Amino acid sequence: MISLVLNGKIPESEDALTAAFFDAFRYSRDAELLGHILSHAKLFEGSYALPAFDDFEVELWPNLGGREPDAWLDLRAGGRTVCRVIVEAKLGAEKSGLGVIDRDARSGDQLAYYLLEAVRTNAELPCALLYLTHHGAMPRESLRESASVLAQHSQGEELKRLFWLSWRDVHEVIVNKRSSSRHLADVCQLLERVRMFRFRSIRLDEQLGSLGSPDFYTEPFRDPARADRWQNPDEVLSSPGYPGGFYEWPMAPQLVGTAEFYKESR
Repeated sequence: MISLVLNGKIPESEDALTAAFFDAFRYSRDAELLGHILSHAKLFEGSYALPAFDDFEVELWPNLGGREPDAWLDLRAGGRTVCRVIVEAKLGAEKSGLGVIDRDARSGDQLAYYLLEAVRTNAELPCALLYLTHHGAMPRESLRESASVLAQHSQGEELKRLFWLSWRDVHEVIVNKRSSSRHLADVCQLLERVRMFRFRSIRLDEQLGSLGSPDFYTEPFRDPARADRWQNPDEVLSSPGYPGGFYEWPMAPQLVGTAEFYKESR
């Protein structure tokens, strides 16, 4: 499938990226690299840690209580499954379904529904949910909503295993670990195509001290229709000073001095 996307035969999409990522690991069987990626997942609340594993199994778009998460990932150690991770992936969209869970109507908060169903149907197996998204920082409000729904069913640790991971962290780990897998290299290429990578560095043509308020970076804000886009911490704007590069703007660069802008942007 990934060759179809990279060659423009089918559009880039959330489902195409999800399939490409998990299929790459099905082929590479690189449990160590997958472990490095999962180690970057952040727990929303509680103290649970995903267990160490030496093997894994993946099922894409399984049926879970009449609804369909993007994948589940069985982590295995010593020949037995030690954790089932339900994965819901997003590439621009937000979670679907909000509010109280109604199992009969198969409705309610999407993340809470998946974790609750996984725990209910796997009583002897630890389960967790991984929210794999486009965000540059943890979408706390979305996870807080899901945690609040889950708390109505139980205060137990088993319903506090909500993890979040960014596609940008996936890209960074694969690049840094220099995997020899051609499939994973293609995943990196696809992530770059959809701008899911973290900004690393730029080269300035002037010394930093010679710049006042960083007008060098204001090109994206000359269009009045885009003047307030910096207010979204997950917004990614094209960089005029670094063709092909992108910044995550934590503030309007016109509002602060250069030194402070860089200190806050690190």
